[in-house]
This record gives sequence, structure tokens and C-alpha cells, in this order.
Amino acid sequence: MHERPYRLGMGIAVFNKDNKVFIGERMDIPGAWQLPQGGVTLQEIETNLIDAALRELDEETGIKNVELIAITKDWAHYDFIDQGYVPGHSHKYRGQRQKWLAVRYLGKDDEIDLTTHEEEIEFQNWRWDDLSNIDQLIVDFKRPIYKFVQSCFAFIPEEKSADLSKVIKL
Repeated sequence: MHERPYRLGMGIAVFNKDNKVFIGERMDIPGAWQLPQGGVTLQEIETNLIDAALRELDEETGIKNVELIAITKDWAHYDFIDQGYVPGHSHKYRGQRQKWLAVRYLGKDDEIDLTTHEEEIEFQNWRWDDLSNIDQLIVDFKRPIYKFVQSCFAFIPEEKSADLSKVIKL
């Protein structure tokens, strides 16, 4: 039985004009990449989850100039301990439970700044990549949640009608 709760968070899939997704190389695990994400409070969930996600995006990447595309209807989760990973939050939380937001980046690449939040720099490097590749670039314990993200937002890079039952278009 798990007594610790999940840490609540938001993940953000940032698509550029070429339908590539932003992916950052983690500071703490060189060679491991991930999409921007961060914790949210219960108050943020009740008031404005999208604003919380956009705040996280700005803190981690300096990205501000975006238009909203969609948000997942469901929460997805992963466990820390069950995956053999013990991050800084593992003493308090069982894992993470996240909603995901897809946005279109309207700015220029040179506007992206990984040092915006100097106290806690998340990424050491970044690039644009295909959504279909991201589950192969991340740490193993997050692979299921990234497959969820791929299935929810597959309609964006493919620019075709898709099963939108997993998302709310914004």
C-alpha cells in the first residue's frame, strides 16, 4: 500500500512552426531529455492550471510567446520508487500525477533562455525534435507518461483529424 501522495504537476509540449517539439537535456542526468514540466498547487488546479503551466514554461525555458492548442482531459502518472529512481521528491511523494498542455511557440529560437530561473536551471541544452521520438530520449521511468503525451497530441504534427477524445482543444 502506498501512503505517500502523488506530486501534482503540469507538463508542456511546445510545438514550433515546423511541428517539432521542444525537448531539453536535464541538468541532473546528462543524456536524458524531457519536455518542460513542474509542480502545481491545489489552489492553482482550482483557479487556473493553464497559467501555472505557462509559468513553469517561462521559468524553465524563457518561452512566453505561445498560443494554446490543447490540454489533456485526464491526469497521467508515474511512480518514483516502482521505477527504481529516487529523486529529491521521493521521500515526500509516491510519484507524479500530471496534466499536459500543448502550445504553439510563436517566437524565435534565440528568445529561448534556459537560465531564466537561475536558482534552479532545469536544462543544460535544448533542441526541436519529432514528437514521435521523445519517448526514446527520456529516462526510463517516464516512458509511459511520454507515450500518453504522444497519443494525446499526435494530431498536431500530423495535421490531420484524429481521435480527440483525450484532449480539450483550446
